[in-house]
Amino acid sequence: MLREIQRNLPSHVRTWIDDKELLLGEELESSIRDAIRFDTDFVVIFIGPESVRSKWVMRELSWALDRESEIGRIFVLPVLLDERSWTELPEFFQGRKYLLCSDFSEVGVRDFAKRLADDLFGLLSRYSSVATNTHSLEREDAAKREARVRRLAKKIADNQLSPREEVRLTKERLELIVSSLEPLRKVELLVLYELIHGKFRGKTTMGDIEDAQVLQVEFRMAKMGVVTHNIQWSARPFPDLQDRYGLGNKRQQVRDVFLEKIKELTEVERREMFSGIEIFKCSFRDSVL
Repeated sequence: MLREIQRNLPSHVRTWIDDKELLLGEELESSIRDAIRFDTDFVVIFIGPESVRSKWVMRELSWALDRESEIGRIFVLPVLLDERSWTELPEFFQGRKYLLCSDFSEVGVRDFAKRLADDLFGLLSRYSSVATNTHSLEREDAAKREARVRRLAKKIADNQLSPREEVRLTKERLELIVSSLEPLRKVELLVLYELIHGKFRGKTTMGDIEDAQVLQVEFRMAKMGVVTHNIQWSARPFPDLQDRYGLGNKRQQVRDVFLEKIKELTEVERREMFSGIEIFKCSFRDSVL
């Protein structure tokens, strides 16, 4: 029934269901708890005889309620499948408004999916429209956003050879990742693109790259003049792109899947995605001048 509801939701409503999203070998508790904290705007809990008896579902509900308390807004949305089961939930939870889903026919499921989508849209509109609200969906804490992006990027990087749809690198996911990078990390990612696919492709020899201690970059971004950025190339270049943001999983390597997707963008799209950063010069040196 849950799958039928999912299939009837409009395409702009993206769902996260653990048995579909989790990869083989992932640790269940930490993965689901992180997904609740970082990957979802709302948690919809379906209340029926099986769920109220499930210690696992009750644990997920507890994590979701903790997250709701943390962000200070509605986060847990109950859907009632069986009225008797509602009375078996903690008393403090029973005062909530719920959506009733009791008609499991094809028409009933389709009607419920529409009601659920309408309610979700209404809640999103309420919270995203209040720009000054510190708990608004648009004001996600930077550290949590970084963790969320790192988890997404790592899944993409680790599964690039045969990606499932939920970890395929789309333009929207690339935009989310790039927008979350610090300015200098954006510069470093763009430099890698320009070295491999862009304006500096073929202009440096393998000897230059292997012998270099420093990669010196001259660039310009909004409200700044030309800036020189020295990257300690020989030690371990771009560690933040790999470790903090999940863009690579091997020593001295940012996964090609991200650079290939950047290559697919038009020049205008690339400039917009990288906040207008322009790389002027890129050279390998034996030491910092």
